[in-house]
Amino acid sequence: MLISLASLMIVIFGSCVTSASYRMDRSAPPDAPRKIRRAYENAPGSALVGIGSADVNPSNSQIAQRTATARARTQIAQQLSTLSRSMDTDFQASSQMDPKALLSYQEQISVLLSQASLTGAGIIAQAEANGKYWVVIQMNRPEAVREIERARQLADAATASVTK
Repeated sequence: MLISLASLMIVIFGSCVTSASYRMDRSAPPDAPRKIRRAYENAPGSALVGIGSADVNPSNSQIAQRTATARARTQIAQQLSTLSRSMDTDFQASSQMDPKALLSYQEQISVLLSQASLTGAGIIAQAEANGKYWVVIQMNRPEAVREIERARQLADAATASVTK
């Protein structure tokens, strides 16, 4: 049941979000360098985009880079989780699925997405300015759909092993 539910929702999600009318409005923090703001704000509307920053000092430049990247990736994972929950809620509204079971399933998906490798996400801009290191990461819609599908498959497998 959950496998077919996941497959159906991936098809619905994939077809809905690739329409030309889909556009996310985004604005970068005002203190971000121009290069970062442009990359973030001008990324394709259907893409998931995360922006991260971290304070820099001479002794922690690489740590700041890793921290800023991790923060940008976290934003993308949160967006994936939000999109997945929205799909689940839409599906639940049109089906007879038990709300408690759906909530448990959503929680599993959220945890898996927060741990996801975000395959296909890549840095589109990075800069160091005003004592901060900035990173913008983008994940195109097809990769986002695949990432959600992977998380759903893992959740389905975990649910199936518990119910056996």
